[in-house]
Amino acid sequence: MLPWTAWAPCNATCETREGIQSRRRYLARPSEANSCHHLFRSSQELQTRVLTEERACMPPPEQCDPLTVCAEGRKDGVTCGDPQPAFYYSAMEHACLAFTYLGCKGGRNRFESRESCERVCLAPVQALPAWRRERMAFLQYKTAQMSSNASGEVASEKQPKSYCGLPMDAGEECPDSSQGPRIQW
Repeated sequence: MLPWTAWAPCNATCETREGIQSRRRYLARPSEANSCHHLFRSSQELQTRVLTEERACMPPPEQCDPLTVCAEGRKDGVTCGDPQPAFYYSAMEHACLAFTYLGCKGGRNRFESRESCERVCLAPVQALPAWRRERMAFLQYKTAQMSSNASGEVASEKQPKSYCGLPMDAGEECPDSSQGPRIQW
């Protein structure tokens, strides 16, 4: 059996606090199936030769602090799957505004409904002193400026540099190892 994989990231969100993370262990050599038979807890695991372990998880409290989440600027994400309507808290407008989430990545300041956004963000932000609300708006504005270039193209839509497509130099082949190990000082 191979060692356990690392735990997958927790799938919990700030709205659904209880999540699950899993890890796997694979049977590398089918010839070991009989001697490892007792490790498999189900016929599914035995058939796929993969052990799966799950545990409950929750996001860390600081990850779900409303002021931290709502202070993030809008992040559209990157295209994958269908774009989805979403809402984010705009500190400049002190309102939850609609935007189109592109499907992957993005930030935490993203809510499925305006009501959900308002429930999480409006009261905590309103309770801040005025100077702190202004600072939050300024930082959101600056972040939005940094993610766009002069032509208005979003940074996530930029093309890779031309040198990223060059063939990789794999170096030289190692000498024949049949002569035994070589040690050089």
